[in-house]
Amino acid sequence: MVLWLWRGVLMLGGAAAALHAVSLLLHGINTYLVASLATRLGLGVVGSTVSATAFALLPTQIEPVFWAACMFDVLMTTCILSLLTIDMNSGSGTRGVLKAAIAVALAMLALWTKETAVVIPALWIAARYPEWRRSGWGRTERVVTLALAMATLAYLAWRWSVHLPLSGAGHLSRYLLKEQLSRTVAGLAVPYTSSTLGRHPWILLIAAGTVVAAAVAIVAPRNRAVGQTVSLQGVAWCFLASLPTLGFLLIGAELDGSRYLYLPTAGWGLFVGATCEAAGRSRMRFVLVPLLVVSGILAAGQRHLSAGQWLAAASERDRLLSEAVAIASQRQCGSAEFRGLPSRLAGAQLFTNGFAEAFASIRPPRGDGPVCHFEWARQGFYEPAK
Repeated sequence: MVLWLWRGVLMLGGAAAALHAVSLLLHGINTYLVASLATRLGLGVVGSTVSATAFALLPTQIEPVFWAACMFDVLMTTCILSLLTIDMNSGSGTRGVLKAAIAVALAMLALWTKETAVVIPALWIAARYPEWRRSGWGRTERVVTLALAMATLAYLAWRWSVHLPLSGAGHLSRYLLKEQLSRTVAGLAVPYTSSTLGRHPWILLIAAGTVVAAAVAIVAPRNRAVGQTVSLQGVAWCFLASLPTLGFLLIGAELDGSRYLYLPTAGWGLFVGATCEAAGRSRMRFVLVPLLVVSGILAAGQRHLSAGQWLAAASERDRLLSEAVAIASQRQCGSAEFRGLPSRLAGAQLFTNGFAEAFASIRPPRGDGPVCHFEWARQGFYEPAK
């Protein structure tokens, strides 16, 4: 789906800026959908607003939104959140059939966007289960649940038939599961780079204190009816949404790899929003609200630093390409090969791949010159001795 979307943008005359605009638009839509889902699950204005804000502004959201290649995660999340916000109980007859068809179509679009969408049936059940307990499991709900399960199984069968991996885990073990859980929690609860934590280790205490205060606010007896159910749904969402990344969920020192947490962050937002709503009716608000405010300020600072890394990487990428074109033209090369290029600038992508295509788009191969070989060093490109 993303490849078709890119092709459509390029055919309409759009370029890199248009692709980034699409990513920002999808992220804005997802933020609205998180707020809508929080409202459907029973949170009020405060809880829904906090849920959406946490989802939109967490530092882990920089990589998937700033890096256009991560549009797979962003568009998949759009499809899944749209699916979960459909109210199946508000229509019957033809209207109910139409809603069911839309739900299944969104699930198929998500599966055609990225393979981690196989978690759709689990998220569907996690989001609907409390409602089913209260008002029963309607016919449309049963049909949609079965259709989602069948679509996911068919997709997995297709991947197996064409010998595509079904998981990143070579061998399932308790250690691997423990690492998956701990990395998910650490990435969402402490969304800071190693350099930031190294300079300000007290941030860890703030993060730990905030999580503990949130847990106390939720389990307090007088708050159970307010946000406990939604908070549990949010926690379940975090772990379920990250499960398809088992075996390759690894958040780097500079938050590289945080794109795998884009969908789980929606669950984390629900947890934070439910916590705020629960604490608002108890004395815990005098502890939790200041901690959340401080955590929000710290997260905003980290987000600003991470965004700066990606902007600096964009400038560095353009500089390297310009230097490559200049030296190839200076040596009158027909074509050129480059080695040793830096793959990252801190946590931001540079040329893990794609340099050859980017270079060829600026300076296409010419048949009237030799093939040149260049290597990159800190001071610039050079031709290695033959």
